[in-house]
Amino acid sequence: MKKTKNKIWGIGLAVVLAVTCFVLPTNAEEIVDETVTEIEFTDLDKNPYQEYNGVNRAGEEYKVVIEEIPGKIRASTSTWKISYTSGVVNCHFYMNVSANQCTKVYDKSIMCIGCTYSNASLYHGTSYGKLAFNVSSYLNIVNFTGWLKGTCTGSANDVKVTWNF
Repeated sequence: MKKTKNKIWGIGLAVVLAVTCFVLPTNAEEIVDETVTEIEFTDLDKNPYQEYNGVNRAGEEYKVVIEEIPGKIRASTSTWKISYTSGVVNCHFYMNVSANQCTKVYDKSIMCIGCTYSNASLYHGTSYGKLAFNVSSYLNIVNFTGWLKGTCTGSANDVKVTWNF
Protein backbone atom coordinates (compact mmCIF):
# COMPACT_ATOMS: atom_id res chain seq x y z
CA MET A 1 0.00 0.00 0.00
CA LYS A 2 2.79 2.40 0.96
CA LYS A 3 4.73 1.59 -2.24
CA THR A 4 1.63 2.26 -4.35
CA LYS A 5 1.14 5.69 -2.72
CA ASN A 6 4.79 6.53 -3.32
CA LYS A 7 4.50 5.51 -6.99
CA ILE A 8 1.38 7.68 -7.43
CA TRP A 9 3.06 10.67 -5.79
CA GLY A 10 6.17 10.08 -7.91
CA ILE A 11 4.16 9.96 -11.12
CA GLY A 12 2.24 13.10 -10.09
CA LEU A 13 5.48 14.94 -9.34
CA ALA A 14 6.96 13.84 -12.69
CA VAL A 15 3.90 15.19 -14.54
CA VAL A 16 4.10 18.56 -12.72
CA LEU A 17 7.82 18.85 -13.49
CA ALA A 18 7.26 17.92 -17.14
CA VAL A 19 4.58 20.59 -17.52
CA THR A 20 6.79 23.15 -15.79
CA CYS A 21 9.85 22.31 -17.88
CA PHE A 22 8.25 21.91 -21.30
CA VAL A 23 5.10 24.04 -21.41
CA LEU A 24 5.69 27.10 -19.25
CA PRO A 25 9.11 28.08 -20.66
CA THR A 26 7.56 28.21 -24.14
CA ASN A 27 4.97 30.69 -22.90
CA ALA A 28 7.66 32.68 -21.12
CA GLU A 29 9.60 33.05 -24.35
CA GLU A 30 6.53 34.24 -26.22
CA ILE A 31 5.70 36.91 -23.66
CA VAL A 32 9.21 38.23 -23.12
CA ASP A 33 9.97 38.38 -26.85
CA GLU A 34 7.26 40.88 -27.69
CA THR A 35 8.37 44.51 -27.70
CA VAL A 36 6.32 47.61 -26.99
CA THR A 37 3.98 48.17 -29.91
CA GLU A 38 1.60 50.93 -30.91
CA ILE A 39 -1.15 51.65 -33.40
CA GLU A 40 -2.96 54.92 -34.02
CA PHE A 41 -6.66 54.51 -34.69
CA THR A 42 -7.93 57.36 -36.86
CA ASP A 43 -11.30 58.41 -38.29
CA LEU A 44 -13.03 56.95 -35.25
CA ASP A 45 -16.03 59.19 -35.90
CA LYS A 46 -16.57 57.42 -39.24
CA ASN A 47 -15.53 53.92 -38.15
CA PRO A 48 -16.19 53.44 -34.40
CA TYR A 49 -14.94 49.82 -34.38
CA GLN A 50 -11.36 49.18 -35.47
CA GLU A 51 -8.97 46.34 -34.82
CA TYR A 52 -5.35 45.53 -35.43
CA ASN A 53 -4.19 41.91 -35.73
CA GLY A 54 -0.55 41.10 -35.27
CA VAL A 55 1.95 38.34 -34.59
CA ASN A 56 4.78 38.83 -32.11
CA ARG A 57 8.34 37.61 -32.69
CA ALA A 58 7.56 34.23 -31.12
CA GLY A 59 4.66 33.65 -33.50
CA GLU A 60 1.84 34.30 -31.03
CA GLU A 61 -1.17 36.05 -32.57
CA TYR A 62 -2.77 39.00 -30.80
CA LYS A 63 -5.51 41.52 -31.47
CA VAL A 64 -5.93 45.12 -30.31
CA VAL A 65 -9.44 46.58 -30.59
CA ILE A 66 -10.96 49.98 -30.00
CA GLU A 67 -14.72 50.30 -30.12
CA GLU A 68 -17.15 53.03 -29.24
CA ILE A 69 -19.67 52.18 -26.53
CA PRO A 70 -22.98 54.01 -26.93
CA GLY A 71 -24.03 55.62 -23.69
CA LYS A 72 -26.09 58.23 -21.96
CA ILE A 73 -23.36 60.81 -21.53
CA ARG A 74 -23.02 64.16 -23.25
CA ALA A 75 -22.94 64.15 -27.04
CA SER A 76 -19.45 65.67 -27.02
CA THR A 77 -18.03 62.73 -25.03
CA SER A 78 -17.18 59.36 -26.56
CA THR A 79 -16.69 56.19 -24.50
CA TRP A 80 -14.13 53.76 -25.90
CA LYS A 81 -13.43 50.17 -24.94
CA ILE A 82 -9.75 49.45 -25.50
CA SER A 83 -8.78 45.78 -25.48
CA TYR A 84 -5.83 43.45 -26.03
CA THR A 85 -6.40 39.74 -26.70
CA SER A 86 -3.77 37.02 -27.11
CA GLY A 87 -3.25 33.40 -26.18
CA VAL A 88 -1.93 34.32 -22.73
CA VAL A 89 -3.12 37.82 -21.71
CA ASN A 90 -6.60 39.25 -22.34
CA CYS A 91 -7.56 42.64 -20.92
CA HIS A 92 -9.61 45.76 -21.52
CA PHE A 93 -10.72 49.02 -19.96
CA TYR A 94 -13.03 51.92 -20.79
CA MET A 95 -12.02 55.50 -21.39
CA ASN A 96 -14.09 58.64 -21.96
CA VAL A 97 -12.73 61.18 -24.44
CA SER A 98 -14.03 64.73 -24.84
CA ALA A 99 -12.40 67.65 -26.68
CA ASN A 100 -9.31 65.50 -27.37
CA GLN A 101 -8.79 64.83 -23.66
CA CYS A 102 -9.24 61.73 -21.53
CA THR A 103 -11.88 62.59 -18.93
CA LYS A 104 -12.39 59.21 -17.21
CA VAL A 105 -10.87 55.70 -17.08
CA TYR A 106 -12.82 52.81 -15.51
CA ASP A 107 -14.00 49.17 -15.48
CA LYS A 108 -10.85 47.13 -16.03
CA SER A 109 -10.99 43.43 -16.88
CA ILE A 110 -8.03 41.04 -16.95
CA MET A 111 -7.78 37.33 -17.71
CA CYS A 112 -4.51 35.41 -17.93
CA ILE A 113 -4.24 31.86 -19.24
CA GLY A 114 -1.56 29.76 -17.56
CA CYS A 115 -0.51 32.70 -15.38
CA THR A 116 -1.90 34.93 -12.65
CA TYR A 117 -2.03 38.69 -12.42
CA SER A 118 -1.65 41.05 -9.47
CA ASN A 119 -1.39 44.75 -8.64
CA ALA A 120 -3.81 45.79 -11.36
CA SER A 121 -4.19 49.57 -11.56
CA LEU A 122 -5.91 52.08 -13.80
CA TYR A 123 -4.08 55.35 -14.41
CA HIS A 124 -5.66 58.54 -15.71
CA GLY A 125 -4.02 61.64 -17.13
CA THR A 126 -5.49 64.48 -19.18
CA SER A 127 -4.36 62.82 -22.40
CA TYR A 128 -4.34 59.10 -21.56
CA GLY A 129 -5.85 56.13 -19.76
CA LYS A 130 -3.68 53.15 -18.81
CA LEU A 131 -4.19 49.67 -17.35
CA ALA A 132 -1.07 48.11 -15.81
CA PHE A 133 -0.59 44.84 -13.92
CA ASN A 134 1.99 42.22 -12.99
CA VAL A 135 1.86 38.77 -14.57
CA SER A 136 3.54 35.71 -13.09
CA SER A 137 3.38 31.95 -13.36
CA TYR A 138 4.28 28.99 -11.22
CA LEU A 139 7.85 29.31 -9.90
CA ASN A 140 8.05 32.79 -11.54
CA ILE A 141 9.05 31.30 -14.89
CA VAL A 142 6.97 34.08 -16.43
CA ASN A 143 7.21 37.35 -14.51
CA PHE A 144 6.68 40.81 -16.00
CA THR A 145 4.69 44.03 -15.77
CA GLY A 146 2.38 44.53 -18.73
CA TRP A 147 0.25 47.48 -19.73
CA LEU A 148 -2.35 48.70 -22.20
CA LYS A 149 -2.65 52.44 -22.82
CA GLY A 150 -4.93 54.70 -24.83
CA THR A 151 -3.62 58.20 -25.62
CA CYS A 152 -5.59 61.05 -27.20
CA THR A 153 -3.71 62.31 -30.24
CA GLY A 154 -5.09 65.87 -30.04
CA SER A 155 -6.82 65.56 -33.38
CA ALA A 156 -10.49 64.66 -33.99
CA ASN A 157 -10.69 62.56 -30.79
CA ASP A 158 -8.42 59.94 -32.43
CA VAL A 159 -6.70 57.52 -30.04
CA LYS A 160 -3.26 55.90 -30.16
CA VAL A 161 -3.10 52.54 -28.39
CA THR A 162 0.19 51.20 -27.03
CA TRP A 163 0.89 47.99 -25.15
CA ASN A 164 3.62 45.91 -23.62
CA PHE A 165 2.89 42.22 -23.07
